Amino acid sequence: MSARDLSQLKIGVAKYAPLCDHEGRLINDPVVLRVDEETIWLSIADSDILLWARAIAGEGDYDVEITDPDVSPLAVQGPKAPALIAQVFGDWTEELKFFHFRRITHQGIPLVICRSGWSKQGGFELFLEDSDKGADLWDLIWNAGKDLGIRPGGPNNVERMENFLFSWGSDADPECDPFQSAIGQYVDLGVEHDFIGKEALIAKRVEGPTRELKGLLIDGEPLEANPAPVGLQNPNGTYAGETRIICYSHKFQRNLGLGIIEVPNNLPGTKVRVETKDGWRSAVVSDLPFDL
Repeated sequence: MSARDLSQLKIGVAKYAPLCDHEGRLINDPVVLRVDEETIWLSIADSDILLWARAIAGEGDYDVEITDPDVSPLAVQGPKAPALIAQVFGDWTEELKFFHFRRITHQGIPLVICRSGWSKQGGFELFLEDSDKGADLWDLIWNAGKDLGIRPGGPNNVERMENFLFSWGSDADPECDPFQSAIGQYVDLGVEHDFIGKEALIAKRVEGPTRELKGLLIDGEPLEANPAPVGLQNPNGTYAGETRIICYSHKFQRNLGLGIIEVPNNLPGTKVRVETKDGWRSAVVSDLPFDL
């Protein structure tokens, strides 16, 4: 199912692995974890891949069981996350490499500890394998983290845009392929491994892109975060694409945006106009991640 070659995926290793349909459209971008010799987890974005996987397995008559496991992820992110996780689970966690994990049972709580997470601050994802132990795991982490100033939170659009962490279903539209979505580096076309959508993606690579997800540096005063697609024009008013999401970055002290931009307007340095609540604003196209 994956456009990334996972044939050599080892137990204890996770990989970011785009999934495409037969036309090469990106339908999900899970993190794939091989938890044992016979079991692989797909930690998916918000879409129903369970039905897709079952259909593929059935049509292919594969000897495989597709299930929705009793697994719930809890992210512990931030510069103090390594110290907190080591305090709770042991110093061995500090030796885990990025996108590596270990499956353990701690104080009767079965979980996978993975060095990963949807931020660039660093940290861990704890994949709880028994939903009845959810409160126990939360209390364990929360109580240990009080002295470190732990706080509840969620994915941060500003932080992930500053560092470009792709959000499936938000940053690209349903017709975009991985190359148009700026994650083409995770597609393996030059190896033996076959996958759904490979022929379509090879053809798209030969033809070249017609549009691409790019960054936008937007002029003017700080803008309110706008997660809804809005218009994108050339300076002369002709169509240039659409802006997928806009925010103000305190780190870079300017407005940032992500947009699906038509060729040739996708070239870095190209001047465009972005629709905002305050009217049209000038902007410049940027490569991703932003380099400011």
